Amino acid sequence: MFKKLKLQHTAGFFLLLLFSLAAGQPISDTDIWWHLRVGRYIWQNSMIPGTDPFSFSNMGHLWITHEWLSEVIYYLSYQYGNLYGLVTVNLLLLCLVFTILYRITVLRTGRPFMSIVLTVVAAVLSSPFWVYRPHMFGYAGFMAYIYILEHYKKGRSKLLWCLPLIMVFWVNAHGSYIIGLVLIGIYLVSGLVKKGPGGTEAEPWTREQARNLAFSLAASFAITFLNPNTYKMVIYPFFTIGNSNIVDKINEWSSPDFHEPVFQVFLVVVLAGFLLTAVYEGRHRISDLLLLAAFTGLALFAVRNIALYLFACTPVLGYYLSGLIRPRADHRQYYAVNWLLALVIAFAIFISWPAKNDLSAHQDTSVFPAGAVKYLAENRIEGDIFNDYNWGGYLLWYRYPDNRVFIDGRTDIYADRVFPDYLKVMNLSPGNMEILEDYGPDLILIKTGAALNGILIKRPEWKVIYSDSISVIYKRAEG
Repeated sequence: MFKKLKLQHTAGFFLLLLFSLAAGQPISDTDIWWHLRVGRYIWQNSMIPGTDPFSFSNMGHLWITHEWLSEVIYYLSYQYGNLYGLVTVNLLLLCLVFTILYRITVLRTGRPFMSIVLTVVAAVLSSPFWVYRPHMFGYAGFMAYIYILEHYKKGRSKLLWCLPLIMVFWVNAHGSYIIGLVLIGIYLVSGLVKKGPGGTEAEPWTREQARNLAFSLAASFAITFLNPNTYKMVIYPFFTIGNSNIVDKINEWSSPDFHEPVFQVFLVVVLAGFLLTAVYEGRHRISDLLLLAAFTGLALFAVRNIALYLFACTPVLGYYLSGLIRPRADHRQYYAVNWLLALVIAFAIFISWPAKNDLSAHQDTSVFPAGAVKYLAENRIEGDIFNDYNWGGYLLWYRYPDNRVFIDGRTDIYADRVFPDYLKVMNLSPGNMEILEDYGPDLILIKTGAALNGILIKRPEWKVIYSDSISVIYKRAEG
């Protein structure tokens, strides 16, 4: 058993190395902090808030806590395991996601070696999205749905009834649950076509298969109401993508900028996918074409969907590639080489693992106002803070309830009023100081290089009480 270490196992070690390298990087993602705060609030108060308890600018505003379950899981993993607890949760999720991706790709291609290569490529390209956020749970639900639907297409129906059960978890963990319904719809519609148009292959369902899949779709949709927000959660995804203040102003919701090298790599992948589709000599599965079209469109619509494209389309493109490349004639496993590689990778995993189990010590000090927060804590300075958007979550984690924030990463609850006002203040729009004064903050915490400093430094009602290379704190002058 131990002697025959196969290439698949070595590739698994390599993926673990990628996961460990990601975990070993200082945390720079700004949303982890408010997710942890929300998880702590829910756990300690034994309730899921329906209105905002954290900000002074939007106190009491309707809040759809659409990620409450994943936030509680992240908080508990931190509570009982600190940084290593968070790392373990993400490690387990990533292992699940890429194990399923590999299995689906093997199912489609019948080529283990090719599937290994494609899975590793997908892992490398999706690695920028491996952060401590609820969408990691969404990835797991997404892959589970594709796995079950692909097996159902192969005539294995026993797993189909797991789809509604998975939805119970997914709809409470992340707003991407809506994609699960889209996936069922794609597979259902593709099998209703009795005769495929030119170049496509119809794979019609039997009447019983179509009925079962339609029932699974209906049951999964009904399950989406089983959450603390009931029907509000069902319309939440449409509210998000329909709000221009979110889609146009938040980076992860913007379309890929192909002037940037990282997105140029993605463009090459998309173009390669189109090329493979065009040169493939066999007949195309309708479901494959629908998956490619849907997730290419989603990825071009918003950066955050690129990972979903990779997960959905890797097995499809692998299937096309397997029709162009002959199988390996040499099936030898080279066990000694695999063992050597595995040992080298295991050592690399060991040295890349976070050295200290301390979340506070594992943050990127060039991103967060650690010095300013320490100053507020040491001097016991309380009050409402007008803050930089990217620092709201950090303040919530370290300073709530002593300091309430103006804004944080929960853009959906600020989109109608607070976020537009924030942009006016920070961009020095006409009347920006009047807008700021209408909210009446006690403190202001912004970046050292922010344009707003040029105005505040001249205002007698505001005085600097702390500054460093990252941030500046202003306090309202007394009297």
